[in-house]
Amino acid sequence: MASFNKVIIVGNVGRDPEKRSTTSGKAVINFSVAVNNNTKLPSGDWKEETTWFRVVAFDKLAERVADRAKKGNSVLVEGRIQTSEYTNKEGAKVNSWEVIASDVRFLDRKPREDGGFVGAGDASSAPAASSAV
Repeated sequence: MASFNKVIIVGNVGRDPEKRSTTSGKAVINFSVAVNNNTKLPSGDWKEETTWFRVVAFDKLAERVADRAKKGNSVLVEGRIQTSEYTNKEGAKVNSWEVIASDVRFLDRKPREDGGFVGAGDASSAPAASSAV
């Protein structure tokens, strides 16, 4: 039987990325993405809920994200969900989920030198090769 683990999220970068290196020298970047969902309540009012995703990128993708991503940027992240378990400060086991990014596209329009705008799908947001963990 085949299996498949893929996620696509579109949201806003919640904090400036944290860049570091693995012991073998590969670039790693961690950042969060907030995705807002609007739900209509029985009363007719709307309620906005925010879901936070932790995202990790490696190698060239990490370098590209580190150079471009800032808090508030609108991004599309494609990747897979990875789970892990750790023991917190209180000694309790905690499950954690994060997105291992295979691609990050910047959706914000940024000004060009000629006065126009660079949009989504521009060379600065071209897909990067996926990295194994």
